[in-house]
Amino acid sequence: MDVRLEKPEDFNPLDSVDQPTESRPFRLVHSPSLLESPAPGQEGHGVADFAMALVLEYCDCGSLCDAILNRKFIERVTPKRPQASNGTATTPPKTYLAINMRSVYLTLLEIALALRHMHSLALVHCDLKPQNVLLKSSPRDPRGFTAKLSDFGLAKMMAHDDEGQLVIDEAVASGTITHVAPEVLLGQRALGAAVDIYGERI
Repeated sequence: MDVRLEKPEDFNPLDSVDQPTESRPFRLVHSPSLLESPAPGQEGHGVADFAMALVLEYCDCGSLCDAILNRKFIERVTPKRPQASNGTATTPPKTYLAINMRSVYLTLLEIALALRHMHSLALVHCDLKPQNVLLKSSPRDPRGFTAKLSDFGLAKMMAHDDEGQLVIDEAVASGTITHVAPEVLLGQRALGAAVDIYGERI
């Protein structure tokens, strides 16, 4: 069953950061999937007569995981041939493989900026991993692509706790086990935006 989060009529994302969500409750409302939705002209069977679809930008270069496996961040490097003391050329240098750190840092920066935007809206992704970073071709970018954060199925909202700290307003641990922060597994402390930072570092 698909559900959607129904926000209060007077909800303002900027106000919700400073107010606990208990005072401004959200409601989960049943939303029929595309398969459950009635055809045009037919009546719904006790549910809302509309369907909600998540439309994302088309990213034609696959995921960051694909790029890593296909060695998109590896390049061939040939050092400049040194000159001998008498001016003659020496033995040609060997070509070797190296990580293109500029491309790596640019990709990490794009992911960090996307996370900063989410965290500014009091949202935590909670499932950051290479498979959830999609790549869109870009002829103007030296890498040939730009990185886009995707898959917000496990994203959670943050709210202020009793100590005034912004924490995830839900005690359910979630995420991919290989990229989950230790505090999520231990379950002994309130979780915040740091779980995304841990996932990015992995």
